[in-house]
Amino acid sequence: MGHRKRGGAVTLHPPPRAVASALDPDLLSRIRSLNLRARLAVEGFLTGLHRSPYHGFSTEFMDHRAYQSTDPPRLVDWRVFGRTDKLYVKRYADETNLRAYLLVDCSASMGYRGSGPMTKMEYARSLAASLALLLLKQRDAVGLCLFDETIRSWVRARTAAGHIDTLLVELQRHEPQGHTRPLDVFTTMAGRLPRRALVVLISDLLVPLDTQVRALRSVASGGHELVVFRILDSTERHLRFPGPVSLRDMETGQEVTTLPSAVGEAYAAAVAQWWQVLCRETERFRAQLVDLDTDDSLVNAFTAFLSARQRLR
Repeated sequence: MGHRKRGGAVTLHPPPRAVASALDPDLLSRIRSLNLRARLAVEGFLTGLHRSPYHGFSTEFMDHRAYQSTDPPRLVDWRVFGRTDKLYVKRYADETNLRAYLLVDCSASMGYRGSGPMTKMEYARSLAASLALLLLKQRDAVGLCLFDETIRSWVRARTAAGHIDTLLVELQRHEPQGHTRPLDVFTTMAGRLPRRALVVLISDLLVPLDTQVRALRSVASGGHELVVFRILDSTERHLRFPGPVSLRDMETGQEVTTLPSAVGEAYAAAVAQWWQVLCRETERFRAQLVDLDTDDSLVNAFTAFLSARQRLR
């Protein structure tokens, strides 16, 4: 289901228009498709945002001011009205110094597709592109790191017009390959991050538990906010295959033949326990973890991201 290849050098980033002229038509088509998918998801999410409890997506509460007839009723602080019988609205201060970095796992295991509508890599691309667009719309600077056992590509955080094009090109250019070595990668990456950043990891997290905890701690110890999306295909949570099945590790090539009806229950319990322990261990450094399947709606992912960010504040 996959193949191995050693990680290559970090990609350089010429301006988007210069890149476009050198891209093959198939890659350009996939970039346009990714762009459209991200924009439709973000526009749908923002349309419904005013009806949700998550007002002030990338802003912080500052104070109240008296309600004016031109203010939308949704901005009224009804709790204050209940106490004072007067109408006030909340004011927010923009977070002008936020730098967000999206870390996307491009190792071979991300190329897996089971029962879901897309591979884990395709879902990760869609999620990363949509989050980048969402953050850029809030005037936050967005950077990108694509990695397997090394950093494959590094794009500095920017807010400039057209920056989304650079991010989309890099997301679509790299295919799943190689091993995952998050501890080595995150240790190297830590030296490139600004003093305070929002770090969003998108990965299947298929590494030993102690390695994963140490890797995440190495990011959070720099004072950064850390949100982690685990992306799995539903068949990786439950071995729901008919009859005996041969499973091959997409990164090591190791194979095992098993009978799902005999080991499926114990396997599912082990997967769930692994996640529970990771959540407990990462609570110590305030990392926020989100668990997703490849058939989950991106809107649900946005809502989980928003909720995670509010818990970090």
